[in-house]
Amino acid sequence: EPGSADDAAAGVGDAAAGGDDGCASAYARGFDDAKKGRTFNSHAAPDYGPPPPRGYTGGSGFGLASLSKVVSLGFFGKQIYDLGGGPNWTFDACQRNFMAQPPYKQAMSAFLLARVLGFSPF
Repeated sequence: EPGSADDAAAGVGDAAAGGDDGCASAYARGFDDAKKGRTFNSHAAPDYGPPPPRGYTGGSGFGLASLSKVVSLGFFGKQIYDLGGGPNWTFDACQRNFMAQPPYKQAMSAFLLARVLGFSPF
């Protein structure tokens, strides 16, 4: 029966029985809990809401990793544009200029391409 001595002993007030859940109810629950040496609403299960769906990673999906990929893509695009001859870009000029670069610049271009494609461990 709602409002019985058993409910009072369990720390359940009128709010659980469907009554007023205002300040008076919260005060009464806190007062009863304090008299029994418990923390406020310690008998109630915590309400964290429903769990997130499976596979949920949180956040908006745009973070430093995405920004890093955009910056790498920009650098790679600028490098290809410059290698191809600027406004009069051709694939042949890009290929010739790439092959004419010193090996360390070719390696740097390869690492940049790996970063853009997601193969880089860094």
